[in-house]
Amino acid sequence: MSLQTTFHDLLQPLTGERVSLRTEAGRLVERAQSLPGGGGRDVDASGLVLLPALYDADAHLPLVPLGLRESDAYVALSGGVARVNVALQWQEIRDLDLPDLVADITARPLPKITPILSVHSDQDSTGFGEWLAEHRDEVASLLPPVCKLYSYGEGFWENLDTVFDAGLLPIIYCKDFADVEAVVAKARGPVHFRHAMTEELVHTMRQLDGATLQTSPHFLLPVSDEVRSQLYVLPPVADAATRDAFLPLVMDEIDLIVTDHNAPPMTAPTGPGLQVQQHFLPALLTAARQNDWPLADVLAKATTAPAAHFGVELGEPFAIVDPTATEPVGLWAPRQTADRAPYAGLSLDGRVVAVGSDEEVVLL
Repeated sequence: MSLQTTFHDLLQPLTGERVSLRTEAGRLVERAQSLPGGGGRDVDASGLVLLPALYDADAHLPLVPLGLRESDAYVALSGGVARVNVALQWQEIRDLDLPDLVADITARPLPKITPILSVHSDQDSTGFGEWLAEHRDEVASLLPPVCKLYSYGEGFWENLDTVFDAGLLPIIYCKDFADVEAVVAKARGPVHFRHAMTEELVHTMRQLDGATLQTSPHFLLPVSDEVRSQLYVLPPVADAATRDAFLPLVMDEIDLIVTDHNAPPMTAPTGPGLQVQQHFLPALLTAARQNDWPLADVLAKATTAPAAHFGVELGEPFAIVDPTATEPVGLWAPRQTADRAPYAGLSLDGRVVAVGSDEEVVLL
């Protein structure tokens, strides 16, 4: 027997009810309105809150060359994330055994990884159509029926046709507004647009029947001009006026909220990307408060909505949060630099204390 830990009297803000949780050996063993104490560690959790843990449906981790690093797992859990979509770039997996790879990267209970297919549109996509035709059944059995695409490069339209022909949903990053307009005009079916972050983009993307849209918290929070000027990210974070015009559309027009987190490689980063997953839940709590958005509706865009969108069984993962923690954000270890830290200097609402699921509970 291991020593039990009981969190007594947690507040559930979405229902107003109180609940107690008991863990043992890193697993949830009991959940009830109240639990007796005296059998191990008794934690007065009356000042903490219990929220759904998040599903980050768009992040970038070096899973193929490295697997899931402990540092990346800690980043996700610190952001209240229990499940993460990670793109497998086709040029990295085409010569690997896909069932073995997927089994390896999905084995960990927290954070749970959902791999999805991805292909760029430059020379790395040469041969993608033939590979997908050969491996379509294997892809369908192992991965959600989607594929991430990038509009830059000569291979984009061919890749888009290939994905439609395979019956997969295209998830598209458009490098500029003209590419958004072209996709809306030419697409043979619905697509999922990444990086909806301006009023003009939202209205244009919605012109495509069945299109779905995602955005990220760094497009929702008041990132200062000084911080914006330092960031190395595509698309760039918009100014305050553009953000203020976009915010009224978020609740009605945005389907998913994701981080677009880009984990650092083993060596120094060479391309654009932000390290933001560690602040996902506090960023959502802050955006909900600042814009007077219903918390349940905001969290749904990062929990049940992505689960439904990608056909994933979410379960009931949870995050225990200290809502009183509001210390200003600094650079995150290891190896975050100012050009990848959009929340630097902001005070975000809350700090994640623990993340749990039916399989595991991790105290941070």
